[in-house]
Parts: sequence; C-alpha cells; structure tokens
Amino acid sequence: MEKGDQLKGVTFMKNFIRFSFVAIIAATLAGYGTTRLEAKAEYTKKEGQKCVYCHVSAGSKELNDTGKCYAKNDHSLKTCKAPDAKDDKKAPPK
Repeated sequence: MEKGDQLKGVTFMKNFIRFSFVAIIAATLAGYGTTRLEAKAEYTKKEGQKCVYCHVSAGSKELNDTGKCYAKNDHSLKTCKAPDAKDDKKAPPK
C-alpha cells in the first residue's frame, strides 16, 4: 500500500468518526425533544386542560402556581388550586 492510499484511509476514518459523533448527538437531542412533547400531550389529555392551565403562557416551560403544585403532587391536580383568571386570561372559569 502506498503512502497516499494510507493518508486517504486515515482521512476517511477521521471524517467518518466526526460524522458519527455529530449524528449521535443530533439523534439524542431529537429524541429528548420528542419525549418532552409527548409528556405535555399526555398531561393535557389526562387532565383535560390546555397547556396554559399549568404554564405561564402557551409554549413556555415556566410553570405557574398550579403547574408547580401539579409537579410536586405526582402529576395530579387533586390538591391543586385552579389558576386565577386575572393571572392567566386563558385559564378556564372557576
């Protein structure tokens, strides 16, 4: 095998390893995002409430008081107070 052929093989392997590393990271991050979305849809379906019932605004990760209570109580609204309509205009009436 000539030196030029060896260098091509080494370059190919370096590029393959770099691509594999990036692909694994991307797949991991994509899977993480999907899991979080499924969890939100699961909670919405389970509780019959819109996202803003527990979040400060649609699309926000920040929880309001009801959401914090829900998280603390094993994802149950049984002991949680409904959000105040004045704090969240999209909250259902009491």
